[in-house]
Amino acid sequence: MVIHLQESIKRNAIWFWVCSDEIITDGAVTNLVSMVDSDDCCIATPVFRVEKKKFLNEFKNNDNTKKNVLELSFKYFYSDIVDSFKDSNNNVSWTSGISIEKTGQGYLATNTLPSVYCAKIIQSDIDYYKKNRANIYDHLWPSKLLVERRLRVVSSSDICFVVELTDFESGKFYNGKFHTLERLEEWHKLRDYPLRYNFENRRNIHSVVMGSFNYHINYDRGNIN
Repeated sequence: MVIHLQESIKRNAIWFWVCSDEIITDGAVTNLVSMVDSDDCCIATPVFRVEKKKFLNEFKNNDNTKKNVLELSFKYFYSDIVDSFKDSNNNVSWTSGISIEKTGQGYLATNTLPSVYCAKIIQSDIDYYKKNRANIYDHLWPSKLLVERRLRVVSSSDICFVVELTDFESGKFYNGKFHTLERLEEWHKLRDYPLRYNFENRRNIHSVVMGSFNYHINYDRGNIN
């Protein structure tokens, strides 16, 4: 990873992060690149979990337009996201950094762990990653970018919508006990818990700040079941 970051500096190129288990809506790459407004700007956006098998079973016959991905996402959102709607008593969607609420015009997603997808890398980023593992890109790196005033966060699904394919049977998220704090301790860092569940009484800077802002999902269908 460091080699790729070094190459982006060498070529004065925009570095784009894409994981093999994620789907990005058509046109999103162009939109994100157009938001880069300085030589050190980094663009982040929420990532929504969907149930992998069910989602792919329908998606394989469709394209990655915003309409198709949004409709399939709402149909096959991972259980933690489904349970985050206002009328649910089991809201633990914050385990993935996103909590969704219905509004009169659509849906708002509170996003505390934005993932950086489009970035202009500087040497301090490389030094940072040399000291840490690659998976800090959404748990720690955004705090550094926020302090440096380099972080821009996408606010609407019209600009970009990303889904992460998640196995329903994955031990990382499921051990026979849904919606309990006990299961979270197996994989989730206490620093990323919402304040009411944070027993260490500390959080990342960006997870606190981003929790004050909403991401608007432009979804023009009626109610979802």
